Amino acid sequence: MVSEFSVISTSGWSEWSGSADEWDSALQLFDEANIYQSEKWGLHRSGFGWKVAHLAHFSNGKVTSMAQILHRNATPLATICWIPGGPVGDLKECDLAFIACIRKLSTTPVLYTHMSAMTEFRDELASLLHSHGWRKPQSMLNSDRTLTYDIHPDPSQRRQKLSKNWSRNLSRGEQRELIVSEWLNPSAHEIASLTDEMNQYKHLRTKQQALVQTSESLLHHFKDHVLVVKCTNSGGELLAMRGVIKLGHKAFDMFAAATPAGRKEYASNLCLWKLIELCQRDGITQYDLSGVDPDGNPGVYNFKKGIGAVDFRYLAEWSYSRPRLIGTIVSRMISRRMRPE
Repeated sequence: MVSEFSVISTSGWSEWSGSADEWDSALQLFDEANIYQSEKWGLHRSGFGWKVAHLAHFSNGKVTSMAQILHRNATPLATICWIPGGPVGDLKECDLAFIACIRKLSTTPVLYTHMSAMTEFRDELASLLHSHGWRKPQSMLNSDRTLTYDIHPDPSQRRQKLSKNWSRNLSRGEQRELIVSEWLNPSAHEIASLTDEMNQYKHLRTKQQALVQTSESLLHHFKDHVLVVKCTNSGGELLAMRGVIKLGHKAFDMFAAATPAGRKEYASNLCLWKLIELCQRDGITQYDLSGVDPDGNPGVYNFKKGIGAVDFRYLAEWSYSRPRLIGTIVSRMISRRMRPE
């Protein structure tokens, strides 16, 4: 897709000369538009030590590809560049000219670039990136699979798409004396505490302070673009919550947690069902459930799939480095240290 948004009459890659609002407006004209390439995500990540750069490829004055790049020095000799959710647009432009433009962001002799394109996987695109020198990294940060859900405006039609098990659990939850509502002023500390409790229940490593900082940053920078639902019992105890970040007509899963007690009361089903209703109210037509692993985490996969979502495979993660051996070393390092919050 070629964006009709025009900033300057030029061709090739260059730094973005428009405003932040113009960046997001141009971004949303692409099918692959996502929150991770939005200006607000860049602001969010800048609070965690990343510098942000915006590059765009123009053809006859029109934007054909865009890349929000996070970068920082890993050592005095090496710079890491991370392109979450991108680039978007025509990926044939991810060539040596693109790398040369990225190189201008760094003064170090070693440059490692890691991108995670949310374009749909196609063999020809993978071959094209390979021909430009991009390689699959030794260590992946995230799954290349997700589930997408098209929100039907008719609630009865949405209900018909539920799996038998999901529909049964939703009905069970609706029979409980639980309160499910939009969380108008979500608390970063409560979100972090609930997530920490869930992680401990699942025997996952957790750092509550990091969860608080991340939640505070997301709620601050995305503000009105955040939509969160919570479920409480009759005594006001928080049992579960789920939230998305909105971009245009799309919503992206961002917050989700439930206590052990909430799991027994089907509070997660109630939250997701209410969230879909509110997304439809706000004009959201497509819901990206943001990463699944059907083999490694079948429970989460089946829960998300049960609402009637369909599998989607991203082109996902690719890296570029010179010399290539450096890329192998850095890839292993970022798998431990550079997971995006």
